[in-house]
Amino acid sequence: MRLVVSRGDGDPPRVLSFCLPETLARVEEPLALILQREYIAEPRAGEYEHVTTARNAEWPPEFPRRPRRTEHTIPDFLSSEAPPNRLAIFRALA
Repeated sequence: MRLVVSRGDGDPPRVLSFCLPETLARVEEPLALILQREYIAEPRAGEYEHVTTARNAEWPPEFPRRPRRTEHTIPDFLSSEAPPNRLAIFRALA
């Protein structure tokens, strides 16, 4: 038996049930629930905002294995001198 957690349309994650392995073929890929105390929003394509309101976000499980953020990560990302591939900053490649 395995514990299954799912998310409905706009509903917060919740525990549904224990299920047998043969039913797992119908289960979505797992997600990690991450508390983000600050983050970058993209209200329009290519327009970024630094948000300091905490939120819960769902990310693939490999997300927490990426390099840790520093106090410079978000300012570097928003900088006019950021590299063309801004995501390189988050991946510690820039």
